[in-house]
Amino acid sequence: MCGICGVYDKRGGVPEALLRGMCALMTHRGPDGEGVYSRGSLGMGMRRLAIIDLKTGDQPVYNEDRSVAVMLNGEIYNYVELKRGLEARGHRFATSSDTEVIAHLFEEHGEGAFGLLNGFFAIALHDSRKDEFYLVRDRWGIKPVYYTQAGGFAFASEIKVLQALGRRFTLDTAALWDYFSYGYFPAEDTMLKEVKLLKPASLLKLSSGGRLERRQYWAMKKDPAYGRLGLAEASELFSAKVEHAVKISLRSDVPVGIFLSGGLDSNILLYEARKHLTGKILSYTVGFDSGHFDEGALVRRLAGDYDLDATFLTMTPAWVKDNFKKAAAYHHSLAVTPAFMALQLLSAEAAKRLKVVITGVAGDELMLGYPTYQADKLWRLFSPLPGGVKRGLAGLAGALPNFPGRIALDYKLKKFAQGVAYGREKAHYSWRTIFTEEEKERLFTPALADASRHDSFAAYEAAFAETEKEWSFLSRASAADIKVWMCNMGHDQCDTFTMSNSLEMRPPLLENGLAEFLFSLPDNLKLRGLTSKRLFRSHYRGKLPDYILDQGKMGFHLPMAPWFKGELKDFAAGYLFGGAARDYFDPRALQAVFDGHMNGSDDNAFKLFSIICFLEWVEQHKGML
Repeated sequence: MCGICGVYDKRGGVPEALLRGMCALMTHRGPDGEGVYSRGSLGMGMRRLAIIDLKTGDQPVYNEDRSVAVMLNGEIYNYVELKRGLEARGHRFATSSDTEVIAHLFEEHGEGAFGLLNGFFAIALHDSRKDEFYLVRDRWGIKPVYYTQAGGFAFASEIKVLQALGRRFTLDTAALWDYFSYGYFPAEDTMLKEVKLLKPASLLKLSSGGRLERRQYWAMKKDPAYGRLGLAEASELFSAKVEHAVKISLRSDVPVGIFLSGGLDSNILLYEARKHLTGKILSYTVGFDSGHFDEGALVRRLAGDYDLDATFLTMTPAWVKDNFKKAAAYHHSLAVTPAFMALQLLSAEAAKRLKVVITGVAGDELMLGYPTYQADKLWRLFSPLPGGVKRGLAGLAGALPNFPGRIALDYKLKKFAQGVAYGREKAHYSWRTIFTEEEKERLFTPALADASRHDSFAAYEAAFAETEKEWSFLSRASAADIKVWMCNMGHDQCDTFTMSNSLEMRPPLLENGLAEFLFSLPDNLKLRGLTSKRLFRSHYRGKLPDYILDQGKMGFHLPMAPWFKGELKDFAAGYLFGGAARDYFDPRALQAVFDGHMNGSDDNAFKLFSIICFLEWVEQHKGML
């Protein structure tokens, strides 16, 4: 795990000082070492977090004749098996690192090598024989990598590393419009018009002379055989696949811990990891001083049952006020939910003893765990109603007062009532949004709205269009969520706030074989009625405690709604009614969002948070604009 960066200058000779300057802006990603590479028009740099092959794994790593140079951010789970096959074909290895496998595999298979990798990665590879450079992102988009062609090609693991280039960039107003729908950027766009995020399962190929090509090297698919399985057959196959996935995800030359919640997915990983880890497992849990949100008591019970070396942290409004600006300095991509603050707190504590943790990321997308999938099923019951009835229901939902809870009941009902008026795909999208199109029109200044306006549904519409038409709607919605939400929000946020603390986070449920198996299963093994993750609950009955198996979806939510009404009221007001807010937003709209939340007529916590994060991003990145 590390951070990578680089520059292509067709005039030749990338200065080493420039590469080291870029590396200096991401030392938090790799405190254990630094490497640079320069040949011809290409220069690459990296900061290393040493996890595999601690002694000889420094990068760049080469093949035998040093014609292929590789820098890797991430981990290749199946490097042991790949290395064994390459050695049988006569390849000689100089290190024990997973990175070196990529160099030799590329010798054998060229671009085909990337599809053979099982793990998570962003790869920078130079083939000096052909003077070709490759930038590659893993198939699930777990490791982000950004690039720009403005003023010449450059890339980096984090956007702010591009500051070292000394270039100015432009605020992308169209992307800003999307941000206030999603709370992140739903495709390859970023807040900077000239900077793009490489799509998952994609590569950039830069040929001699600077010609740039983009290609997708893998596409999501379903195995029809898995789609015909019954519960018993699926459980038997799942048993072997999840054990293998967790086992190879634990490959490391340093200790591995776990981020543990009261949810089903992290407890499955804990159960499986205990088969392979010795001694007390280090676990980390964050809680809140709120009965609706705190999982501390539940996880303390688990820690006692499993004899864990457990650490419990409590996040408070005071922590937010004291640490928000410092944590926000890392959210270069602006892919953030309130959970980023808890993730920052957890990662800082875990990094005192660990370099690697595992987490249950992707279980909800693969196994239809989100409430939005339940809403998708209910849509079929409500959509045939006459328009007047649906508008009446929306009006009734809109009049509901604010209720307490992780995601308040009134918030869910209002979002559902909004979405049921749309076609099924747009309804699914709408349930995941923060501001509607109409609300953005009121929020933005007239000039900014005119420069930004478009239908933000387009990204989800494109993701649905890329799915197979014969798949069920829930499968298509799951695939769209993986492509849009998980790859552009979930993974980016996790990467940012773990690596800001020099900590690697691994998602075993996205091991290639397991993820493809789970995605291919029939819907009724995932969501039966309104009960999610049927296979998981059935398979682990008698293995995990009933108090874990029988609870509904909890989610990782902070109590921002009550905090904004209480201890963080002045904190929010300071952003909305001061500084740069008037440069972007209509003051009357800001007041309405603020007042609606404070008087209890609406739960506007997500709206307030998205505005605050954007304004803080502007403050911290104004040197790039």
